[in-house]
Amino acid sequence: MLRHLMRSVMFAQPVQSAVAAVSSGARSLSTAATTLPTQQHKLVVYTEEEGYIRQSPFDPVEPVNLTVDKYVWRDFKKFEKNIATICIVSGRQYTYAQLRDSSAAFAVRLQTKFKLGEGDTIAICLPNLPEYPIATLGAIEAGLTVTTVNPIYTAEEICRQLQLSDSKFAVVTSLGYGVMKEACELAQKNLPIAVIRVQP
Repeated sequence: MLRHLMRSVMFAQPVQSAVAAVSSGARSLSTAATTLPTQQHKLVVYTEEEGYIRQSPFDPVEPVNLTVDKYVWRDFKKFEKNIATICIVSGRQYTYAQLRDSSAAFAVRLQTKFKLGEGDTIAICLPNLPEYPIATLGAIEAGLTVTTVNPIYTAEEICRQLQLSDSKFAVVTSLGYGVMKEACELAQKNLPIAVIRVQP
């Protein structure tokens, strides 16, 4: 019954159709699924060995053996003078070359000044800013694990994430510094915090 439910609900019709069938008298979602038409099953194949497979009309993607930062920067010379990131509010922007240089400098600073390395975790608590990729790519280049923190979390929520991730460093905006500082105190962690100044 679960196989039929998955085939009918996930691949044939939107979930709304199943919900509509339930609300019109079907006893359960599985009963509703049996009432759905199965005409869109063309791309779905079921095998005992592999389960459900949705065949792509495109060629298979070959995996690359690169870290994220190396993958991003592999062809950046072609675009180094182009704008990579821009703040829609302030107009602050970085070219690909500036982004690359800044993230590399951040990586070196994390390794040398703060003695962070492979196995350490950095908490990045930033909204959608042009500096976000600098912090993220720099941390990855330094060999760190990145935990992204929602910038609208409360101090208690950030505290829990800092504890669970065992973060050793944090990046925040000037507007989020107070909440991060409070979260560090709650977590009883004395983390170095990098602050990105933004206009209120």
